[in-house]
Amino acid sequence: MKNALVGQPNCGKSTLFNHVSGYKAETGNFSGTSVTFTESRVRVLGDVVDLVDLPGTYSLSGSNPAEREVFNYLASCETDVIINVLDASYLALGLGMTLELLELNRPIVIALNMMDEADRMGIHIDILQLKKLLNVPIVPMIANRGRGVKDAFIAAYHAAEKGIIPQRQKFHRDIEHQIIDINKRLVDIDSYLGGEALAIKLLEDDSAITETVIKEKPDVIKFIERSRKVIEETHGELAEWVISAGRHGKAANLAAQVVKQGVRRLTIRDKLDKCLLHPVWVFPDHLFFGWLDRKTVVGCA
Repeated sequence: MKNALVGQPNCGKSTLFNHVSGYKAETGNFSGTSVTFTESRVRVLGDVVDLVDLPGTYSLSGSNPAEREVFNYLASCETDVIINVLDASYLALGLGMTLELLELNRPIVIALNMMDEADRMGIHIDILQLKKLLNVPIVPMIANRGRGVKDAFIAAYHAAEKGIIPQRQKFHRDIEHQIIDINKRLVDIDSYLGGEALAIKLLEDDSAITETVIKEKPDVIKFIERSRKVIEETHGELAEWVISAGRHGKAANLAAQVVKQGVRRLTIRDKLDKCLLHPVWVFPDHLFFGWLDRKTVVGCA
């Protein structure tokens, strides 16, 4: 069984990986690129599970090497379950890529990380409601303290074992109509992605996917181009922009339904920052630490 950790930069994904991998981790490069990934093996419910920490990325629809390699990996036979790590304090931003992951026809578990930071910022998330809306397992987690880590991997183990594939979120009805029509013409395409996932990527003008499909079914390109044009004429923008905007709008709507903004809680760290960054203290602190650094350098010399 192989678990893939996927998340946006600074969501705590690598913190989660390092918490369970220890010194056993190995770093490698995707073939022909300088994009790195890290692998390890962890024991879950008595079984050894392969774990890969994929590069942090904001989207699977971009053209930069990291985004491309993350998508290629997830679209291959390598992945049994995706653990999508989200920063709970910026939920709407993370959910945009979650919606992309739901389109890949793979079991998925959401590890809702940095719950302590969200609490400090006065952010309260209705996890049960979010789970109901997305229909995926969601595990609250504080990875740097080890809280929820075990539960996240157990949830991923069960999701992969049962082969539970969640339904993707729907786009505007006219886009769904084009997805259905394209899907009907892809029944003979050999791909680990589902037909709907392929159709969405074709509408987004994904060059690699389009090239692969054309090799198997050259006649389908005219229909794909027509579908893109229909969307463009209806919405006044390129199909890929319309689809991207649809995801972001849906992500914002989901977050609005489950997030309540309360009063920010001041911690000792906040109070220290407020004190040390006060104009009265900044200059003396600067002089003191500058003097201390100079003494250290002179001492080392």
